[in-house]
Amino acid sequence: MTLRPFALCSFLLALAVAWPLAAAAQELGLAADEADAVVIDRDGLDFRRIAPKPTDPPLTYDTALVFSNTARAGARVICKGFDDRGRPVGRAATFVPGLGLRYLLASDLSDGDAVLGQVQCATQGRVVGSAFLLGGSAGITSAPAKQADHDGAIRIRFPVVFAQ
Repeated sequence: MTLRPFALCSFLLALAVAWPLAAAAQELGLAADEADAVVIDRDGLDFRRIAPKPTDPPLTYDTALVFSNTARAGARVICKGFDDRGRPVGRAATFVPGLGLRYLLASDLSDGDAVLGQVQCATQGRVVGSAFLLGGSAGITSAPAKQADHDGAIRIRFPVVFAQ
């Protein structure tokens, strides 16, 4: 058997990138195959369609979980939402292209149901998380997002999300 150095290096690099994400996803209780995660693909242009307008009902709120990729390589983000009692309410995933931006809504994680809770996400690469509360007459307000590197995988926690 002939060993090809490039093939071996490619395999080891793929393993080094995928393993921390799989471990982080498993720790969050996310299936590695994401079989039950809703896959969402929204870019900045889509945001204009959902941005609050003065004509929106005053009690329509949602939280946009925004992911910006600072690297040239794309990155998958896997998220799990929890309600105010710590019970899982749903999962969602998105792929952020290199140097691109994608976002999820809190309502994506709760099948459109009203929810107040938190969201925890895992990714590899250099993805930065931001959160914004969107609401009728309230407009757009920034919300907290906490981020930590854990053994090569990035964990992003949105401590307060709301959708109604």
